[in-house]
Amino acid sequence: MSCCRCAQPAEAWMSFDYDARRIEIVNLPELWDGYGGYAMCMPHANRLRPPVGWDLTDDRDMALTLFPLAGLTRTAEVAAPSSVVA
Repeated sequence: MSCCRCAQPAEAWMSFDYDARRIEIVNLPELWDGYGGYAMCMPHANRLRPPVGWDLTDDRDMALTLFPLAGLTRTAEVAAPSSVVA
């Protein structure tokens, strides 16, 4: 999924509550459940400012905000030794 503002990979999800005049930013959901909103890359999500009279609620995991790759799990491949000393 890519950002709604650019072609970068999305890392956050933004939604509006018009009645409450609130913008909410959350971690990108694993699966889109049909709930309205917009996918955003980290730079666009970090620079988002609400309109005058609106509130911005940022409920993202702070580790993912500061270190975007922290939430990724990586499997390390261990190379077998080329020779075994007996």
